Amino acid sequence: MPSLDPVTFERSPDGLGLGSARPRISWKLPETSGAQRACELELQRAERVTTTGRLASQERYLVPWPGRPLASRERVRVRVRVWTEGTQFASDWSEPAWAEAALLDPGDWLARPVGGAWQEDPSSDRRPARVRREFTVRRPVVSARLYATAHGVYEAEINGRRVGDDALSPGWTVYGRRLHYRTYDVTNYLTEGTNAIGAWLGDGWYRGRLGFNGGARNIYGTDHHQQPVRRGSLRRS
Repeated sequence: MPSLDPVTFERSPDGLGLGSARPRISWKLPETSGAQRACELELQRAERVTTTGRLASQERYLVPWPGRPLASRERVRVRVRVWTEGTQFASDWSEPAWAEAALLDPGDWLARPVGGAWQEDPSSDRRPARVRREFTVRRPVVSARLYATAHGVYEAEINGRRVGDDALSPGWTVYGRRLHYRTYDVTNYLTEGTNAIGAWLGDGWYRGRLGFNGGARNIYGTDHHQQPVRRGSLRRS
């Protein structure tokens, strides 16, 4: 049987910054294989490996998480193997995929809102703000994450390089109830010594001009401290 592709988690393209402590798992079978009749999942946390054992199941889309829930920022390696119709033995294990939880608890956010350093007229159009701050990295970085959100939209930069390729992040939401945020792997953006992080901030849906005949401003608020709320999670060697 041809080898299996790595599993995926929820509908995430890379398993990074998952918003669920129990992300559901999916995998695809090669076109030349028969129907699945059983499967086995393997989870590796640090040096500890656990498996489900063989499960008589045809399910392979959004399969419930088989282990204990993820903690914020926890990273778990996951593989699957299957038994298909007409075969006696299991397939090879799939290539490993990583499920990494984002910030799952509001108390994980430790940051202050940032925005333009000038007074604004809430009734007028406003120019985008750019915020920037330098910081020092004193040892080699093993992994680093940027978690970002905004009242409005943002585009983040580290050391002059744009972070990610998304647009109009973090997207529209019901601002009075929740804020969407994004997680970025910024390990390769950082160097030992002085670094700089910055962001362009725009009004977006939060307070931008929306609608016909001149539109309406400030639908959700007028504050100019538009975030991104930024918190780097650096794990050093």
